[in-house]
Amino acid sequence: MRAENFEQIKTENEKFVWTDKPNFLPFMASLIPIFIFAIIWGSFDFFFFIKPMLLDKEHSSSVDTFTIAFFGFHLIPVWIALISLFYQPLNHKKTFYALTDKRILIRSGVIGTDYKSYSLKSISDLNVNVGILDNANNTGTISFCTGHFDSNGKAEKGKLIGIQKPYEIFKLIQQTIN
Repeated sequence: MRAENFEQIKTENEKFVWTDKPNFLPFMASLIPIFIFAIIWGSFDFFFFIKPMLLDKEHSSSVDTFTIAFFGFHLIPVWIALISLFYQPLNHKKTFYALTDKRILIRSGVIGTDYKSYSLKSISDLNVNVGILDNANNTGTISFCTGHFDSNGKAEKGKLIGIQKPYEIFKLIQQTIN
């Protein structure tokens, strides 16, 4: 048990039921949608704008500051994906999950330590998902509605990514809620 990772926010009489750390590969694989989007975005910019500009003999020496600044800004999804390659492994080192008799806790953070706390009373729509990579690692993702809503009225979701023995933990969370 890694309950010591949550001592700072543990309440009196709160009992830990389960704690774990996410598996590295599925945790990193959560970046795949970001990378697919960034590759499409960056390819579009390169093949339809940047490459034709560079091949244009008349303007090749006069690629102006505005154009460079525009594409530097326009390629933000690509920069975010690249930064995530460095951020996600660092975040993995500090990410831990816990289930207590009162709530689900997520500890994460690269620079500081961040905690998310979800009361078991407000959790609904508990789901477990085991993908191809998860099958190979005996892991899965448990997702749930947190009981909170964003400013547009959309339900906020919580996720426990890369959980070992996901079906057992899913049942354990259900039993603890009930």
